[in-house]
Amino acid sequence: MNLVTDAIYSKYFNTATDINWESFRSKASDYTTPLSKLPADISVKTEKSWQELAKQISLVIFKIVIFPLFIYALGKYIIQRILMTPIYPAQSRIVKLFVPMLRTSRLDLYRKDVAEKFNKNGNVCRQVVLEKDGNRYSGLLIGTEDKIRNGNWVLQATGNAEPIEHSVEIFFNYYQKMGYNVLCINGPSVGKNEGQATPSEMGDAQQLGILLLETAIKAKKIVIAGRSLGGAAIGQAILKHEFKEDIRYLVVRQMTFDRASNIVGKFARMIVHSRFEYLAALAVTWSGCEMDSVAASKKLQQKKIQEIIIQCSTHEFDPKAPKKEHFQTDGPILFDASLGYTLVEEGITDNKVFIGLTNAGHMTSEAFTAGQKYIQNL
Repeated sequence: MNLVTDAIYSKYFNTATDINWESFRSKASDYTTPLSKLPADISVKTEKSWQELAKQISLVIFKIVIFPLFIYALGKYIIQRILMTPIYPAQSRIVKLFVPMLRTSRLDLYRKDVAEKFNKNGNVCRQVVLEKDGNRYSGLLIGTEDKIRNGNWVLQATGNAEPIEHSVEIFFNYYQKMGYNVLCINGPSVGKNEGQATPSEMGDAQQLGILLLETAIKAKKIVIAGRSLGGAAIGQAILKHEFKEDIRYLVVRQMTFDRASNIVGKFARMIVHSRFEYLAALAVTWSGCEMDSVAASKKLQQKKIQEIIIQCSTHEFDPKAPKKEHFQTDGPILFDASLGYTLVEEGITDNKVFIGLTNAGHMTSEAFTAGQKYIQNL
């Protein structure tokens, strides 16, 4: 993997002297400029041998020549795009036609207004551009001038219909009170972002955020948090990432599900018929839409990285002694498809803290405040 970061980070984060942050802040025009015309804050290229490239090209040619295989691959792709629309509506072109607030032009202007507000209040706000293998993603990096170099950072991922522009103010106001700076990144195809909304690319976008914090900003403490689908997106990033020994990490999953196949299957059972549960779950895995948050939790357990799981519950319970019956449906996340429920069911509880929010709704602000003690103690 070849990794390059913008030289501006060396100027601002490799010195302890007082410095004027004006040139680090993004210009107003940057927020409405396509990502392809902006310099990348971090760029990653994965190295592929000529044998791997030749294999990929040969496979494509083979599928085209053997017509039934081409039809099979096309069908698989179409099912994937259909499933990803309800799973991740913020990225869908069809949804954007009917929901103006998700359109790129609206989000660009909203991002610009939010950034100007941050900067006028004496904060440092920068639009970050992150690139991997030609696909560019973007987000917002925010800190206060007196704390932005303290090494404490939160990477906060958002829900399936929640562009970062709509929530970043709430995140920053909460985390900065604990001495943390904030980085938020939109997923692929959300707003001006490039790429395609697949589980792999959703993980790429968030992993680039982790890499930016580790390499360019030299973070000492990193909280990796995700709400709802954002919890699954950071799970994909966790499965890809190689964690560093000299950085302290904490992972916080806020009202998220266990596996995409499980929650889609259970919704099919509830809405249509029990016979459709297996077929719906199979369609998710077959089409490449699976997001396995449980596998990410297993990796964190192996790496001895603490994980906080926040879910709706029937009542408060001992965070170290959860039971399956403690978990409750919060609306979109059914109790038996929640990450907390499945981790308990499968016995994956070492170095984990389970926090129950009694009768809480899916988008409750308590999902952020509930983990405060553990973030402060990192």
